[in-house]
Amino acid sequence: MHQSPITDRIFATEAGHLPLLPVDRLGRVERRSRLRFPISLSVTYGSIANGRHVCGSGQTLNVSSNGMLIKSEQPFDPKLRLGTRLKVIAIWPFWLNECAGLKLVAIGRVKRRYESSFALSIEYHEFRAIRQTMRKTA
Repeated sequence: MHQSPITDRIFATEAGHLPLLPVDRLGRVERRSRLRFPISLSVTYGSIANGRHVCGSGQTLNVSSNGMLIKSEQPFDPKLRLGTRLKVIAIWPFWLNECAGLKLVAIGRVKRRYESSFALSIEYHEFRAIRQTMRKTA
C-alpha cells in the first residue's frame, strides 16, 4: 500500500500494478467514482413524486459531486424508500459577491437507507441566491 502525499489517502494496487485504487478505513477498495468531502450543511428535503409525501430536515455527513449522505432529524419514516425522488435544499457556507447567501438545490433518488440517515444519488443540482439576505459587516 502507498500513502498519497497530496490527499493523505491510502491506495492499494491490484496485483502490484497500477492504477492505484482508494481504500477505505477497513482496507476495502473504495468503489465510489467521486471523492466525498466531510462537510456539514443544514438541509431540508421533500419528495417530488406522486403518492408518497416525505419531508424532513437534517445535516449532511458528506457530499460529493454526485451524491450526499444526510442524517435526518426526524425518526425513521417508512415512506422514505429506495428510489424515492427527493428535492434537497442545503444552505451553502459561502456567499455570492459577499452580499447574498447561496443555497444548493439538488434533485436525486434515495440509494441507501440507514436507521437515521440516507444516501442520495444526485441527478441534477444548481446553486441559487437566497433572496433578501443581508450579510453583517465587521
